[in-house]
Amino acid sequence: MIRPLLAGCVLAAASVVFASADEPTKPVQLPGVDWHPRAEKWFKASDEDSRKAQMKEASRALKRPCKYCHTEDFSGYTENKELAQQMMALSAENDVTCQDCHDGRDKFTKMGEDAKHMWVLSVDKKMFCDDCHQPQTKFEKLTEKGKQFHDEWEATLKAKKAAGAAAPAPTSSPPAPSPSTQP
Repeated sequence: MIRPLLAGCVLAAASVVFASADEPTKPVQLPGVDWHPRAEKWFKASDEDSRKAQMKEASRALKRPCKYCHTEDFSGYTENKELAQQMMALSAENDVTCQDCHDGRDKFTKMGEDAKHMWVLSVDKKMFCDDCHQPQTKFEKLTEKGKQFHDEWEATLKAKKAAGAAAPAPTSSPPAPSPSTQP
């Protein structure tokens, strides 16, 4: 029961990123967080050939060309750089792969669909997944903030269901955000 909600946070990020070809998703804006070192942990090797092979694997999973994130001459990055770095950090820090959430450009796995909703919440609340999810648990374990929010979310859904209303998105917000401080 908790897994779909938890997985949603990471995967939402990935899902929203490529929700449609015309509507790229926003990265989570956390002042003072440098995403580059967190994203670097995504790479399994430091040699250039291995890194390129890993990026090609991600490109295939997302069904996006290299120029989605890199400039034509590979001397810089597109406006998708920060979002891509956040996705890479999510993957590395939570033991998930691109394929766990993405099933192509406009398609997502169950985990990705769940995550899409959590990513929207993350962007809105200026929180990152590690505010509610414990690292390296594939989003299956929650922090204390995450447990509190999950309980509030479930209570809201239960009350709506008991009242005979369709289960809308909860109106409750997670506890007050604190900027992620992971290195």
